[in-house]
Amino acid sequence: MTDPVTTPRTTSWVDVVVPVLLTAVVLSALAGSFANNSYLSVGAVGAVMATTMVTVAWTQHRKRSELLLALLVLFAPLGALVSRHDGDVITIPGVTSMVDVITAAFTGPGELLHTIPPADAAGAPLALNFILGYVVAGSCATLAMFGRHPVFPALPATVGLVVTVLLGVQNPAGIALRAAALAALVLVWIAARSNRHLTVSHDARGVIRRGVASVAVVAVVSSLIAASTPTRYPADEHQRWVLRGRVGGGEDVSRLNNPLSDFRRFTRQLPGTPGNVYNEKLFEVEGLPPQTPMRFVTLDDYDGTRWHTGNRTVPGTSDALFLRIGSEVAAPLPGRSIEVKVQLRKGYMSSWLPLAGQLTGVDFTYFDGRAQREDVRYNLATLTAMVRGGLVRKDDYEFSAVLPRSVLKVGMSPYSRGRNQPDGRFLDEAVEPWRKASLSPMERVFNLAAYLRTNGRFSDGAQEWERQFLPGHDRDRLGLGFFEAPQMVGDAEQYTAFMALAANRLGVPARVAVGAVPSAKGVVKGSDVTTWVEVRVEDGSWRIMPSELYVSTRPPRRTDPPKQDPGAFVQAAEKEQAKKAKPPPPEVEREPLEDLPAKAESPVPKIVLGALGVVALIGSVPWSKWWRRRRRRTAGSTGDQASGAWDELLDLLRDLGYDVAWSLPRPMQAAALGRAEDAARLADGTFALVEPTAETVQELWAMIDGQRQELLAEHGVAGRLRAWWSPASLSLSGNFRQAVRRALSTPVPREGKHHDDDDVLVA
Repeated sequence: MTDPVTTPRTTSWVDVVVPVLLTAVVLSALAGSFANNSYLSVGAVGAVMATTMVTVAWTQHRKRSELLLALLVLFAPLGALVSRHDGDVITIPGVTSMVDVITAAFTGPGELLHTIPPADAAGAPLALNFILGYVVAGSCATLAMFGRHPVFPALPATVGLVVTVLLGVQNPAGIALRAAALAALVLVWIAARSNRHLTVSHDARGVIRRGVASVAVVAVVSSLIAASTPTRYPADEHQRWVLRGRVGGGEDVSRLNNPLSDFRRFTRQLPGTPGNVYNEKLFEVEGLPPQTPMRFVTLDDYDGTRWHTGNRTVPGTSDALFLRIGSEVAAPLPGRSIEVKVQLRKGYMSSWLPLAGQLTGVDFTYFDGRAQREDVRYNLATLTAMVRGGLVRKDDYEFSAVLPRSVLKVGMSPYSRGRNQPDGRFLDEAVEPWRKASLSPMERVFNLAAYLRTNGRFSDGAQEWERQFLPGHDRDRLGLGFFEAPQMVGDAEQYTAFMALAANRLGVPARVAVGAVPSAKGVVKGSDVTTWVEVRVEDGSWRIMPSELYVSTRPPRRTDPPKQDPGAFVQAAEKEQAKKAKPPPPEVEREPLEDLPAKAESPVPKIVLGALGVVALIGSVPWSKWWRRRRRRTAGSTGDQASGAWDELLDLLRDLGYDVAWSLPRPMQAAALGRAEDAARLADGTFALVEPTAETVQELWAMIDGQRQELLAEHGVAGRLRAWWSPASLSLSGNFRQAVRRALSTPVPREGKHHDDDDVLVA
């Protein structure tokens, strides 16, 4: 009989299939990062290639060093074959294509992270999927076939899932489900590998170490599930941590033209004013819904001199970067889909790309233009796009977009976090009456807008005597030169710059947008260019405050009465608000809440504890069986150990669904089952007058182990899983039957021992 301790370890088809399945789950965590699912096929092909090479090396009894060399040598040619070099489905490996695969390991993550999702399934990001599949599956298969530990082969897949989650998008669909699927596959694989070689070693320390390692792996995956569960978009700042938006600084846009600072290019000026485009066509639009504004640029940072745009300027979000785009761009908010054609005219010369709503795709249509989609950099948080090298006439383009809800209402609550524009603190004293008002933050902003519209005057400095009203929106022009001046005069530049800055200082996040509303015929002239304020509300979206709410249309006169006192204006609004306010409902006496437990701030600990609790509950069944088997093998007298061996076989049969006739003698049980008759007779020898020897017990346990392995082999993988996790043999009814059988057996005194209650052996 073969010694179980020296039985060589074997592998099975499970060690070939599971690495590929684990790799598929790992790569699926990149859902939303690519425009289509072809990235999965490329990664799966890499996984199959690597696993096939490992399987061939194992069947040919090759050394691990030879396998590693083969994997390294064939990595570039195999990657070049399937990574769609130059857009081909299959590419004959060449020097250029193989170099691209190798460099993709270094450039692929950066290109993927610096592209607004979904990226095109091409180039270095696509080759990165082959690399991940090749490495993860190859590592898992190598550790499984050339190693003995049941847990270590699952570690590369766990690390791979962490990598793909970090490279993925902020809010992918089903990430928790994928992590749970990975955890389930890992548990099944560990159990199958441990159960397959259960008789190789009975070292309790080794079993405990494997159990602890399994629990550690499951704990890591469970924590990943909790950390990967996305929260509501986009206002919650406790979103899971990914690399996207945290790597790189985005395209530098600090030197691009500023339409707000140059706003008088679009206003009526004296004839011959250089650069003025008031009467010139800028572009023509087709397909845009009526009264929908075309955005040139969003300006959301004030430095004391001007409003400007930049990277990382929107708190609470990680996508405020000017990044490259693919053929598709994901729209974060729902809305109406549109497709628009734009024909540029000579009056529009700028680096900013006019758009509407949330961009979902753009394409330059004419070959005589110089702009291309590869030159576009888009900021998803500010909905602003720029083109490297700028736009000129004939750079016509088509774009698709989604128009989200943009209506701002006074009853809305502002977003809880904002930058409040610290360089605008020079306005704090001027807006103090609104800061102290007994109004909601949004009501204060709307009341300030009404004050500007009522008391302000409009002038673009075109008239001779109005040239004293200068352009600009620095602190002097907005403070003493506008709001605090005896006569509050300005054009859309000053009104919008002041309104957005004052709203921020009142605790309501706001920014400036410059654009134009096309005419009914879709024509945009310089005279159509306007500005508006965008306010961020509680759900994280930005809503438009039209300029009609705060920009006055009355021209200034030398005989204008003095403007109203801000304090008196606010007090009148408070009185009006008090008249409209309903009386508060009567207070209802409630029990004190001091003794109630505080609500947890984050659900992550509960999720982790819940996941670990489920793992512990599931793992308690195989752990209990292992402990019971160990006790039967080592505890009590040799007669008890012999009886325990037969009980171990019967329990396995019960777990596999057999109807065990527990009341029959052991030889009759074996005859009914058609197996283990020799073991039954040997186990039935425990009724003899002499205790069985340790050698006899060891022989009996070896026979039972052989019968168990035959049973498990007959039932395949499904039988092994059922044997480990079925609670049938742990039920109270089964244990009660064994206890009754032992209690009803006739006690027989052992030879050489006194006949007392402690020396009774039961069948």
